Amino acid sequence: MEKYAFISYSSKNQQTADAVRQAFKKEGIPCWMAPYDIPPGSKYAFVINDALEGCSCVVLLLSKESQESNFVTIEVDRAITYEKPIIPMQLDDLKLNSGFRFYLGSSQIIAVHDINTEAENFKRVLDGVRHYVGYQEKLSQESMAEDSLKKTEKTDKETETASQESEETGSNEDTDGSYDEDLEQDNAESFGINGIHTFTWAGGTRYVGEWKNNQCHGKGKMFYSNGAVFEGNYVHHKKEGQGKLTFADGSGYEGEWKDDKKNGHGRYTFADGSSYEGEWKDDKMNGYGRHTFSNGVIYEGDWVSGVRTGQGKLIYPEGSVYEGGFLNNKRSGQGKLTYKDGSVLEGEWKDDKPV
Repeated sequence: MEKYAFISYSSKNQQTADAVRQAFKKEGIPCWMAPYDIPPGSKYAFVINDALEGCSCVVLLLSKESQESNFVTIEVDRAITYEKPIIPMQLDDLKLNSGFRFYLGSSQIIAVHDINTEAENFKRVLDGVRHYVGYQEKLSQESMAEDSLKKTEKTDKETETASQESEETGSNEDTDGSYDEDLEQDNAESFGINGIHTFTWAGGTRYVGEWKNNQCHGKGKMFYSNGAVFEGNYVHHKKEGQGKLTFADGSGYEGEWKDDKKNGHGRYTFADGSSYEGEWKDDKMNGYGRHTFSNGVIYEGDWVSGVRTGQGKLIYPEGSVYEGGFLNNKRSGQGKLTYKDGSVLEGEWKDDKPV
């Protein structure tokens, strides 16, 4: 049965509740909230009661209005009856009435004035919910190994090969997971896993390394269920800094990462033996780089969003060399082709041919 968080709120705080629900969904956190999750034609009281009984925790949007709401009061009472953890989000400055002092007397109340996944206190709420619900892992776009890399090579009469482009698709593991505490005792702050732990997701992906507030944070090693392995640095569950990603087919990338993508300088080795070393931006070859193709052709020069565009040089195995402009992987603009015997073809190029 899927774990989920029940969101309890006053209809007078509908806009805020909708923002919380959207943030949870964006972060991959399963949640239940009326009226969206109530089937048409069903009886509210029965469905809400069942949802409370089946949830893993209750996120209470605590406000002056929710304290005055009979429905919210009933939901909180039912949550306590069903022994559900309650995570109170205080939306405004208020004083707890006697009933809520009774209900929440031992609960930590988190003041949240900005429903923003980058806001520190809302992050604490997210961490707390993940602690009870689990974490729907957001793997990087490289998570599908062979399927993530599509290559195209074209050969003309001068044996030029087009650049290799990589299309990467993401993959989500199941929500449920488990972690082992045999490496270091948890020193959780409020909620979440901290320290060094091993965590295995239901889909088979396993992470061994440092955690902070329920997220991979620091040095670690991720063993993906498809055979890929990443070893390097994480910041808030995203690859950041230096790291090495190796796929099951032997291809892989080693270099700089930012925001879970290849950014900066790095080297990618393809399964066929070809390689690219140079600058990257958002998972694409971008800037200056050198690509050595499997047929021996070498390109050195400018790249824009994964294609040869700008100034560059093509070095062919038989000794010919082209230097000049490129556009969308084709020779374009002013360029000079020097053949092995020393003869030269110089002038304007368009669509890979001299004009």
